[in-house]
Amino acid sequence: MKMTNHISRIGRFQIIEIEKPIFETETYSRVRVNRDYFTQACKYNNYRVVVRVPRGEAIYIPNLMKQFKKVEEVFLRPDEPMKLYELDIPHSQKRPDEYFEVM
Repeated sequence: MKMTNHISRIGRFQIIEIEKPIFETETYSRVRVNRDYFTQACKYNNYRVVVRVPRGEAIYIPNLMKQFKKVEEVFLRPDEPMKLYELDIPHSQKRPDEYFEVM
């Protein structure tokens, strides 16, 4: 499974762009995002994390991520599995980057 992430910061938003979701339906895309990205957002006082997929985006508050499904997956080291959040991103219009600069 190949998940390519591109991360950038605009204002107080941390934007994670995922090129290929795990799977898609007509209404949403399911992705897995590393838990460390949300921990970094709390550390650097980014109030929101925007997760983008090719067909939509969703905005999450890092402090409220405990309610989402957590998955542990082994990639390189069997001793240290990567902790991921499994998120469903609804298909919608993407906001331009200027939207996040203003907020």
